[in-house]
Amino acid sequence: MQTEFDPKDKLEDNFSMLRGHLGLPSEGHVSSLISSFTIEVKGVATTTTVGDGKYKSALLMVYLAQMDRIREDDGFTLDREDRKDIKAYFGETLVADALSNPNTKHTTIRDLLANGRVKVTINRPKVA
Repeated sequence: MQTEFDPKDKLEDNFSMLRGHLGLPSEGHVSSLISSFTIEVKGVATTTTVGDGKYKSALLMVYLAQMDRIREDDGFTLDREDRKDIKAYFGETLVADALSNPNTKHTTIRDLLANGRVKVTINRPKVA
């Protein structure tokens, strides 16, 4: 399932399109697939809980996990094509802020686009 994202700051449209491709009718359904994700950059791991303000990032992680990529035991490593998709998905404005503003609130984007090896692990909800 390869999709084309519009890189011209259309995150809401990209999110809606991707939600449709994955068959998730609402943001709440995203959290049924993923409770948190961990991004490891240069040996430093940061775990982000899915919730308000993180549904769009979480949905992208689910999408990337389904793509043909470099698999590891408990996650996957991003490649050049993944980074291209990430930039297009989030749009030029958010990416520019994430990469150039040292005080950015878009640290997930910054970490995903970091130089070197970036490993992502998806943590699924615990079933009672």
